[in-house]
Amino acid sequence: MKHIAVFVLALAACTHNQKLASPADLHGEEVTIEVTTAPGVEVEGRVMRGPYGYVVQTYNYGPVDIGQIKRIEQEKTWVGALEGLGLGVLIGGATGAVLGYADGDDECMNDHCWFALDAGGKAMIGGVVLGALGGIIGLAAGAMRGSHYVYEF
Repeated sequence: MKHIAVFVLALAACTHNQKLASPADLHGEEVTIEVTTAPGVEVEGRVMRGPYGYVVQTYNYGPVDIGQIKRIEQEKTWVGALEGLGLGVLIGGATGAVLGYADGDDECMNDHCWFALDAGGKAMIGGVVLGALGGIIGLAAGAMRGSHYVYEF
């Protein structure tokens, strides 16, 4: 069970690398930045409009001009939760469907069947049950890990 949780957590760790069209796209957002004048130093702050353009107002480093930033990282918890939900439903549903179908048809003894399912019915029930369980686990794992956006300059 522990291995399954690690696997789902690893799948939910989505990172998106993209070019930043404009600093205005991140206005007011909470970000982590790496400053070019101090390589390897990462500070947290909020993107704000300054008198001469956009700056990142940091909590312990002072304002940093957008031109001095090498990389901006941003974490979005709700996006990670939705990605985890989608992956969990997909993986759980597929696993449940395969396991249900592999179990095969039920056979009746003495022609007295009170309740019997064929392989397709078991696949559907397994897909729904394990898909829902996978979605719940993926939602929690994705929310804990978040979705990371990396903007390179």
